[in-house]
Amino acid sequence: MTDNLRILILEDLAEDAELLQRELRRSKINFTARHVASKADYLKGLDESAPDVILSDYSLPDFDGMQALRLAQERAPQVPFIMVTGTISEETAVECMKAGAVDYVLKEHIGRIGSAIQIALEKKQAEAKLRESEELLRLITDNVTDLIAILDLQGKRLYNSASYGEILGNPQSLRGTSSFKEIHPDDVATIKRVFEETVRTGMGKRGEPRPEGKRGQGARRFARCHRAQAGRGGAAPERGAVSGVD
Repeated sequence: MTDNLRILILEDLAEDAELLQRELRRSKINFTARHVASKADYLKGLDESAPDVILSDYSLPDFDGMQALRLAQERAPQVPFIMVTGTISEETAVECMKAGAVDYVLKEHIGRIGSAIQIALEKKQAEAKLRESEELLRLITDNVTDLIAILDLQGKRLYNSASYGEILGNPQSLRGTSSFKEIHPDDVATIKRVFEETVRTGMGKRGEPRPEGKRGQGARRFARCHRAQAGRGGAAPERGAVSGVD
């Protein structure tokens, strides 16, 4: 956890804001709090304090927690937003979570706030690492001449590298389409067998399909199919990765 968290607290009752800060100290969280009670001060807090976490009441005099959440997403979309409220219906809680709140804590269970913040920050860190990995993958795949695709277990395209554009057009438009559709009809059965065997055994297989695309029709390409697992520790595979090289 960050050495000194900047926490923006939106709460119209001063005693509740102080109770919240006492619980944060009891949870051994090092923090600097900025307490605001109005919409105007909340907007200033979002712009000026660069918060690491936002803790917001739901019922406020001049606006509500859902509006506060939307404003946070507009001005600080990467900052975890946790609703801290006295009463909230299950329907409202679900609505808040769907709208982007990472958690909600009832004031009668305020002792949970420390763990809620910890989990929210861990999730934020994991998402940041995922974005970094995805950006690195994009930089690699967008600058290679190999044809790289990620498929689901039925062979439908989840991702295609930019190099596919020379043969099949805009790679983005290929998402969700069958990877076997653009293969020469005489090669479809063989390549399907290679793909299915790779998914079943987890061992990379090689084929030589001819594309039916805009360019290079009839020209064979070496293709290698690898199984990619969604998780670790023997988790069931969810995707197959296919690369083709001229």
